[in-house]
Amino acid sequence: MKRVLQFSYFWFIAIYVLSAAVFYGNHTLIFPVVVVFFTSLAVFWFRKTNNSLGSGVLKLSGPVTALFLALILFSDSSSEILIAYITAAITTVASAKLMCRKKFLGFAVLLTVLPLIIFYIGVPNMRLISSNAKSSNLQGVSVKNFEMFNSGGNKIQWGADDLIILDFWHTRCSACYTNFPHFEDLKETFEQKPNLKFYSVNAPLPREVPDSSLALFRDLGYDITPAFVESREGLEKLFQFNSYPHYAVVHKNKILFSGKFDFSPVILTNRPEQIIRNILFELEQEK
Repeated sequence: MKRVLQFSYFWFIAIYVLSAAVFYGNHTLIFPVVVVFFTSLAVFWFRKTNNSLGSGVLKLSGPVTALFLALILFSDSSSEILIAYITAAITTVASAKLMCRKKFLGFAVLLTVLPLIIFYIGVPNMRLISSNAKSSNLQGVSVKNFEMFNSGGNKIQWGADDLIILDFWHTRCSACYTNFPHFEDLKETFEQKPNLKFYSVNAPLPREVPDSSLALFRDLGYDITPAFVESREGLEKLFQFNSYPHYAVVHKNKILFSGKFDFSPVILTNRPEQIIRNILFELEQEK
């Protein structure tokens, strides 16, 4: 038992690694498991050792926090997610110590819930803000050579005052299909503005022809105008992205936005409708 207690920090790391293996790296499932096990292990440790809170943070949270900091510095892992794990490693130890003092039980529960709030609400918002911050670098960039085609193979033309909202997708992108209904709802939100044109633009995979993706799109039954580009690589280079779905807003052959739309209800800022309304307001101010 003493040896187990002596190497309790090892179990913190082991819980994270084992959960990652069991859930195939799906942090949505890994994170709550880690929080529950971290808290349970810390409660057991405090009851058996009667150590102080500072000692618990140092001996239990310290090594696993060092691991996550190393991942932030020396790997391509998402820093927002790792920060949430660091928060969990510290707050669950503090929560466990308070649980051992029953009069602080309510505060202990709050500390246990805090990392979950950070993970499920804070992380998506931080990730979206970080991702879309890059969009400002593309504002005003000309895309006059950008061409997309309708189902008949004809080039799609738009008016000088039209605001073009583009949803770039490909047929092997599951998240793209998930977002189609939300993109359709977004179009309906602005149905009173006829100068807003919404297109779902298929980026062809190797040996893929427009007819196959058009048939798939029609089977899904969405009321969004489908469009096609000739080259996925050219599209990604022009709008500077490499993951799908990707969204862009174009006006007078210039990029006004190129980034991510997140339709999740937990998103508090940078919501798609908010992005478009801000662009409309700025265009109105320029008149």
